[in-house]
Amino acid sequence: MATAIIGTGNIGGTLARHLVRGGDPVVLAAKDEANAAALAQELGELAQAASVEQAIAEADAVVFSVWLDTTKELIAKDARLLENKVVIDPSNPFGFDKSG
Repeated sequence: MATAIIGTGNIGGTLARHLVRGGDPVVLAAKDEANAAALAQELGELAQAASVEQAIAEADAVVFSVWLDTTKELIAKDARLLENKVVIDPSNPFGFDKSG
């Protein structure tokens, strides 16, 4: 089972490293495609870089490791590609109330 990881920052990069270390293939995509390519090269043969659309299409599970607003945009844009996929959102959105 391949996992697409959209976003290669602290959460996405760490998750990719753990999955590859466990023998699972990952497809990495990032706003800056050079970041995804560099991480894929670092991780070796179980990792590859791709566009967001290609990563989603090639994976069984998709992790949105990006800011909530970006996740909302990507889901709206790529909803048809997400059909029958396991979608994971590790974000923890919260709002501030009047007390801060």
